[in-house]
Amino acid sequence: MNIRHLPGQERVARPWRNSGGITRDIAVFPDGSDDDSFLWRASIATVTDVGQFSTWPGVDRTLLVLRGQLVLAVEGIGERRLDENSPTIAFSGEQPVSADPQGGPCRVLNLMVRRHRAWIRLKRCAANFPVTAFRTLVLATQSTMVGVNGLSFRLDEDDALMLGPDHSQILEIEQSAIVVEFDTSNNAVNRASHASKANRFSGSYL
Repeated sequence: MNIRHLPGQERVARPWRNSGGITRDIAVFPDGSDDDSFLWRASIATVTDVGQFSTWPGVDRTLLVLRGQLVLAVEGIGERRLDENSPTIAFSGEQPVSADPQGGPCRVLNLMVRRHRAWIRLKRCAANFPVTAFRTLVLATQSTMVGVNGLSFRLDEDDALMLGPDHSQILEIEQSAIVVEFDTSNNAVNRASHASKANRFSGSYL
């Protein structure tokens, strides 16, 4: 069973590509990939000032506010006022995006996938359910216990687990957490088809 514990306190802060903010990588695939070679990347970004996001040609992006309030203006989508109760917002890395944190710094979960080569699905949950994705990330938004195929892990806020690529795993989440399922192109096609037949997934890939 392939399970990695990713403590939040061990993440290293680094500047955005345009130096407009700070981000801390949770996980990147393949391991050790840089900004030009990853297939997918998950990070937590801190937005402290009004400014533009970096551009990412060939990358599709999904954002979810973890803490604070943010006004996000995305070309072609318009302006959105987001907080920790808001759904995700998805856009392409080529679209001009500006962010305005409201009342102090805002922390967001930042998900990036290389277009046509990787897919994701994200949900908040506190439940028992099977996961069959190539990789599955569990991010704790508060202290919680997470069970995986009979093993138990205590996660503090911002800690994460990375699961996979086992064929199937059962997640048991005590408190609400964020679950992100990642698939690369070949795995995504095969597994999404299988999941559809088994009625295991609700929703679609972002």
